[in-house]
Amino acid sequence: MDLARRIVARYLAAETQVGAKKFGRFNVQFLPQHASIVEPVGTLLLKAEAECAKAGFSIPHDIEVLLTGRGAAHANAIYYAQEPPTIKIAPKAYNRPDLIHTLIHELGHYFHDKVVPGGFNNRVVGARYTWSVRQTPTGEGNAVDALTRKIKALEEEHTELGKKLYSPPKKGALVEFDHRWFGKVYHVKGRVLGKSKEDPKFKMDVEVSEPADFIAILNSVYRRPVLPTHNSDLSTADPVIKARLTEITAETNQLVKDRHEIVQGKKHDDVYESQQHDWVPTTYARKNKLEWFAELFVTDVLGHLAKDPSDWLKSIVQKGTPPG
Repeated sequence: MDLARRIVARYLAAETQVGAKKFGRFNVQFLPQHASIVEPVGTLLLKAEAECAKAGFSIPHDIEVLLTGRGAAHANAIYYAQEPPTIKIAPKAYNRPDLIHTLIHELGHYFHDKVVPGGFNNRVVGARYTWSVRQTPTGEGNAVDALTRKIKALEEEHTELGKKLYSPPKKGALVEFDHRWFGKVYHVKGRVLGKSKEDPKFKMDVEVSEPADFIAILNSVYRRPVLPTHNSDLSTADPVIKARLTEITAETNQLVKDRHEIVQGKKHDDVYESQQHDWVPTTYARKNKLEWFAELFVTDVLGHLAKDPSDWLKSIVQKGTPPG
């Protein structure tokens, strides 16, 4: 049983009254507690339908819309289900500033599934997707994508520097450090034997010479006075690397905040205005052929898609074949 029917079945089983209202091609079903948002969402659905028609994509079937608040994988999720064609909107998605864009994106899935010949298995679409993602990006893309790439680069730098923060002492070096053993702290003195077999990347084996009571513990546990010790306990952090790690953390936090504000609509950014490539408008479009088609669709409906991919998309949807 498909997702949409399972959700409706749950309502019936729970004897919950489900309201219904039609907006254009959309049959909206909703629970009583969500009645207040039916009209606002219905208005957006009509706007999405009008924008699609204006771009040359008239909706030929009725589409179910479930304002259910149940069964969503994420609290603010919006997604498309195939049988019957259904758009599922989760509770927190009602207030998303990009809801109109997301609705058009889901309609892109609908056109791909129900209008394009062969639906999601159309080979022409699959081949064009494979070709598209192999092309070299010609632009940085929208602000969210650009920030995401910067955040990823900083995170990678942080990881690499973290590996170099502590330089392990050389074999034979005399060391002393505090070591906690089951709640008690011992001030340990000893000699470095070399990399530890336990964790050679981050630990060194230390032959303990003091204190005597701790040596007795090691002999009883390891049968020799050798303690695998983390490099950070045996050396001082590199001050230059430590300072850079602090900078990276601050920069990353600020970029994450900026990205969140854009996504939440507190700063202006149309994620479909500045594409990475004519055929791959957003980073999300690279996920798979279904998301690529839907992102291509919403970019075209919003009037930002280049001529060649726009002509290709319309021909696939309207005729089932690429132009030419």
